[in-house]
Amino acid sequence: MVRRLLLHIGTHRTGARALQRVLAGQTNLLQRAGYAFWPASPAYHRTLHALEPAFKVRLDLECDRVEALARRVRAGTLIWSCEGFSGRACNGYADAGRLAHNLRHVTRSFETDVFLYVRRQDLFLESRYAEAVRAGKTWDARTFLAGLDPVTYDWYRLAEAFAAYFGRERVHVRPYERAQLAGGDTVLDFFTVAGMPWPEEGEPSSPVGVGYDRVAVEIARRCNAVFDGNERKLLAQLLQATGERRPHGPFSLFDPATRERLVAAHAASNARLARVFLGRRDGVLFREPVCAEPPVPVALAEVAGRLRRTAAFWRERLPEPQRRGMLEPFLQRVASVLRASFAGAEGAATVAPVPAWGGRTGHLAQGRGA
Repeated sequence: MVRRLLLHIGTHRTGARALQRVLAGQTNLLQRAGYAFWPASPAYHRTLHALEPAFKVRLDLECDRVEALARRVRAGTLIWSCEGFSGRACNGYADAGRLAHNLRHVTRSFETDVFLYVRRQDLFLESRYAEAVRAGKTWDARTFLAGLDPVTYDWYRLAEAFAAYFGRERVHVRPYERAQLAGGDTVLDFFTVAGMPWPEEGEPSSPVGVGYDRVAVEIARRCNAVFDGNERKLLAQLLQATGERRPHGPFSLFDPATRERLVAAHAASNARLARVFLGRRDGVLFREPVCAEPPVPVALAEVAGRLRRTAAFWRERLPEPQRRGMLEPFLQRVASVLRASFAGAEGAATVAPVPAWGGRTGHLAQGRGA
């Protein structure tokens, strides 16, 4: 019978998916060490959102279901991981209290430790912006940020929402900076902080991942304006596989003044989080310096070079029928759209400075080596 629960709640853009892939891929090793990862947990936040905190009977039934699940697990410790447990990033995690209440209710029979990874707000929003463009949005940085309340992403408030139900001593806050993470990434850090012994057969390590860099963001942003949904998905797959930005790497999408405003807006909250949850008297939560280099607008020559590298990458991995029938015509269409976009009056670069704050809050077919 499971007695302990390790509850990883994100937040978004802090390596949660890499952690989930490692946990799901190491089932046998984890079981021999006395741990079990619940593979349905990355989607369980949808069930929690649907539960009304006032409907105790429904919560009790869900609690019974979770306990029945635990009885079938031959391990002393169960692991759940889902960035959605912390709430919806789009509303600044305003629903964190509701989710924390529901999570505590359905896991009340467990001794639970909560793991919360937080990213400095300018880098968090920069990553969120790149992800929004990858998903099909056409915004530039100015449009993305103009309507945000500058104090939306209050990590202290988020941590306290879970501390209210699980206790401060059970909420483990981890700043998402390479130098502050054990082993330099979320996977190794989680295993270390959770006290999980790793068998001698191997060590946990996150898959080598790449994200959208500044050139990919600009390509996608311009193409998304004219592409349909399937074309956007295909473009995302082509660019993602040939990305050059590694985890923790810079996006270089926001100007220094924007970064300073974001950091200053959250300084008091971050300092309080560092003092209360990490015991740091100096109140320093994030130690990496804020980038003072101005962003460089993406040039057409950079776009052309990226498309050439993307074409070369996929030509080596797709059979000739797919290259001729899908890859080459599609990349020609991408190039045509980009030439027209750069030549037209539209096109202030993604990295345009952001004004003062506003007041509102299809896969590729399988080919060789694919």
